Amino acid sequence: MRVRLTDGTHEVDITTTPSEQATLDQVEAAALRLLTALRPPAPPPTPEDTPPPGRAPLGFTPAPDMDGVALTADAERSDQSERPGRYTEWGEHGT
Repeated sequence: MRVRLTDGTHEVDITTTPSEQATLDQVEAAALRLLTALRPPAPPPTPEDTPPPGRAPLGFTPAPDMDGVALTADAERSDQSERPGRYTEWGEHGT
């Protein structure tokens, strides 16, 4: 069994032999722990990172717990069947 994880900079590759009784969950958990250990610690926040009082932050806010956060297929793709003329590659008049 082989598990390879990467974050674009660091890569962890774990290979087990058939005689080893490691499950996929165990190998994946070990790879995640190694990948986390390879990442450098995040720099501390600076005053520029926090918005002024009374102003809402733009974009994602730093949240220590992102469990359960995911995009659905509806959020990733638009439904082109609702207005097919609007989503053509060449515009409304084919130009």
